[in-house]
Amino acid sequence: MPFRTPRPEAPPLPPVLEFLRALWSLNHALEVTSSAMHRTSGVTAQQRMILRIVGHLGTVGAGTLSALLHVHPGTLSAALRRLEGRGLLSRQRSENDARQVLVALTTQGEQLLKTSEGSVERAAASVLDGSEAASVEHALQLLEQMTRTLEARLAERREGSMEGAREGAPTEQA
Repeated sequence: MPFRTPRPEAPPLPPVLEFLRALWSLNHALEVTSSAMHRTSGVTAQQRMILRIVGHLGTVGAGTLSALLHVHPGTLSAALRRLEGRGLLSRQRSENDARQVLVALTTQGEQLLKTSEGSVERAAASVLDGSEAASVEHALQLLEQMTRTLEARLAERREGSMEGAREGAPTEQA
């Protein structure tokens, strides 16, 4: 069994509950850190992630960003609008395809990324630097498998509710 930090203040839990507890704890820490980042640097952890990806990839299509981040294009558009309003990135239509929006960092966005003090990425880098590559790969596989499982179940529920709506829809009388 891999090493886990003991939790003497809490009774032992079955593996599924321990896994969910750890995810919940991580989610809480991410939200608290994101809120602190917003107070100190003016961007949330999610916004900084967008900036970091754009900084890494260079000018990139909004659709590519949406797919990378697993967010709906409308959700991403709202975040891009806020970042553009702060002068941290620019958006423009592609010359080759007017339907495509290209996103790029501004000089101000580049400046913001020069420091990572207090950021989620700084904590992640610290954890990753102290971890074996196999452990990191295994953790990524588990997280991706959990994401795929939840997304598949969501899709099944949507399909089921759409079929139920079709079945319950009034039919035309001859």
